[in-house]
Amino acid sequence: MAEQRLDELCGVPGVIDQVARSAVLDGRVKGAARRAMSPALAIRFTLLMTLVPDADYTAVIETLLGDLVLVPWQRPYRVPTAAVACTWREALGPAPLERLRDMELAGIDGEHRAHDYRAVTVGELEVGSIDGSLVRVPDTPASRQAFGSAGTADDSSPYPQLRELRISAASTRATFGVATGPSGAGASRDKGEAEQVLLDKAVKDYRYLFTSWRLWVMDRNYPGVPRIKAMLATGTHVLIRVRDGITLRRTAGFLPDGSYLAEISGGGITLTVRVIEYTVTAAGRDAPELFCLITDPARPRRLPCAGARAGLPLAVDRLGTCLKEAKSAITGAGRPPGRCCARRPRPWSARSTPPG
Repeated sequence: MAEQRLDELCGVPGVIDQVARSAVLDGRVKGAARRAMSPALAIRFTLLMTLVPDADYTAVIETLLGDLVLVPWQRPYRVPTAAVACTWREALGPAPLERLRDMELAGIDGEHRAHDYRAVTVGELEVGSIDGSLVRVPDTPASRQAFGSAGTADDSSPYPQLRELRISAASTRATFGVATGPSGAGASRDKGEAEQVLLDKAVKDYRYLFTSWRLWVMDRNYPGVPRIKAMLATGTHVLIRVRDGITLRRTAGFLPDGSYLAEISGGGITLTVRVIEYTVTAAGRDAPELFCLITDPARPRRLPCAGARAGLPLAVDRLGTCLKEAKSAITGAGRPPGRCCARRPRPWSARSTPPG
């Protein structure tokens, strides 16, 4: 059943056998002699090991072969030894498994795009979230020197802390990538600056994640015009909540959906962005704060104003759950932040007239 499901995801009947036929063996497995192992069996053996991690090589092969070893073959069949299995794994190399992985991931991605009713989308774009968190690490001199600790200028916290920047899917809470670094302790660097450094690192190391069909939701720690420009240069899209005090110079009138184009400057760079302003209603009362989001000047149909407002709180909540799930599995990581489940977006009201 598992192999049948793999065939369905990859869209190729007998996908393991097809990958095995193109495999090039190396090392001590040579020639075309009749053998107890084969490339296809070696692939299946490697996959099955992940499902029964406590079993040794021989037990895995016996589970895989089942009653086939009892069939009275013309030549008596002997279950390959652990040494033979190890030799074949080395001869097979990672390429066939990597090809199978890529085919399966492509199939899973297509399945989600076509059928996942839970997907968090804004217009034509899939929503991802980027945010940071702190993880406790063992209290050793090396950890203190490498990571420091947040919250105290003299690094006197009980545990040193690693700062991580997690890049995740809002739909499934799956983690795409994690950039790590020092906690950002002391006067030389605050939380925002530490996470901005990690975002620069993530854009460089995980550039393949920043695709043209994704929209990345980020909170107020990340705006920085050179940083936003670098992200947009990859072809991806951003939705960033702007910190109070940042100047946005409106360059045109309001668009039909209530957003408008403006210029934002910093680091010697001026960038044109699309601005989305809105207020929220909580407990039947309008909150006094005006929320301001900036995004790239994409077509409103591709990135609608209403969809951005509604998708923001859901994406943030699901990222909080992603961080909580990750930290709860690490012994001593500290109290996980965020919520355990996504909450419903709060009602919003669009600003329909120009400011002032």
